[in-house]
Amino acid sequence: MKKIKLRLVRWIFWIVLTIAALIALMGSVQDLPVPGWTAIGLCVADYVFFLIFHRCPHCGHLLHYLSSTTDCCPYCGESLNDR
Repeated sequence: MKKIKLRLVRWIFWIVLTIAALIALMGSVQDLPVPGWTAIGLCVADYVFFLIFHRCPHCGHLLHYLSSTTDCCPYCGESLNDR
């Protein structure tokens, strides 16, 4: 299986989270429960995606979401920059 680059994983995570927030906002404006449940489902699916794919490309350890601001893996010390 081909690995997804960390930069793409982070972009997908934030885009889906933004879409979920917009759907929740739309549901609150229109006072409908379905968009709210859809937004919750998107957030859960997005978090599962993040847990599966936000890993060090060298050692495979799960990276904390704050590690997106670091340049090296906290476990193996290898660079996290995409080449």
